[in-house]
Amino acid sequence: MANSDTLRQEFSEYARSCILSRRPANKKDFIIGNSAADSYISFVEVDKLFSYDPEHWKNIKSIFDIDSSERIKEIYLELISDDRFNQVDNQGTSQYFRSNAIKQYYCFLKSREVIMALDNIKVPSKAPISLKDLPLQLIYYGAPGTGKSHKAEEVTANYPETVRTTFHPDSDYSTFVGAYKPTTTNIPRYGLNSMGGTVAMEADGKVLTENKIEYKFVKQAFLKAYIKAWNLFMNTCADGQELAPQFLVIEEINRGNCAQIFGDLFQLLDRKNDFSEYPIEADEDIRKALR
Repeated sequence: MANSDTLRQEFSEYARSCILSRRPANKKDFIIGNSAADSYISFVEVDKLFSYDPEHWKNIKSIFDIDSSERIKEIYLELISDDRFNQVDNQGTSQYFRSNAIKQYYCFLKSREVIMALDNIKVPSKAPISLKDLPLQLIYYGAPGTGKSHKAEEVTANYPETVRTTFHPDSDYSTFVGAYKPTTTNIPRYGLNSMGGTVAMEADGKVLTENKIEYKFVKQAFLKAYIKAWNLFMNTCADGQELAPQFLVIEEINRGNCAQIFGDLFQLLDRKNDFSEYPIEADEDIRKALR
């Protein structure tokens, strides 16, 4: 359990990082960002947060004595359901600073708990990872340069079959799952008597080939990972071994339109006993690709 001084300092750094990461890097906005962060720290203090009814909250000497996000969530819900608090919160130039401050502190504690839980995951240098050690879906979030990609790389380092992709504003279902695309195929070249199936050859008997453009279904990151996962399932579970994990790492997931990219695949993210609880009907192109 962290002491209150440590939590105060960590929350101060968290608030500044969150605000400054959303602002352009110039001196004016840097000053404004620090000022806003200072306001969050100020309004999360007991004398301002609970000023409307200090007697009711007399057991809380400092908000930084609380390191449980669930307890802060309870406090937040009680505050915003009280008309007296909302009246104080909706006054003057500091409008909604109290409710926003306690909400920021909740987000800080929640992210802190996630990071601490991840740090407790021991990734052995050679031993395989047990699926029981990791959640089925996991999102690392934070300001740029805080180690999100590094942590993902650390977890998947011993699994060369890991599939990686990066979302961007132009990403869609076809670039994440798959679609028909023109591809170049090298085929034998037929001679003048092609009606008879005569293949053109060089003098030494080597078959002459040519490139032909044709449409093929091209599997993208999701289908590649999906197929690899089923292969791992067959190879490891057939003889009673524990299922080996297959990782699909998505970088910059917030930069893409997830509804457009995932489509009906969102249904598959709800899983029970490692399998999707709500199946979807794959279209014919995907069925053929999977066969």
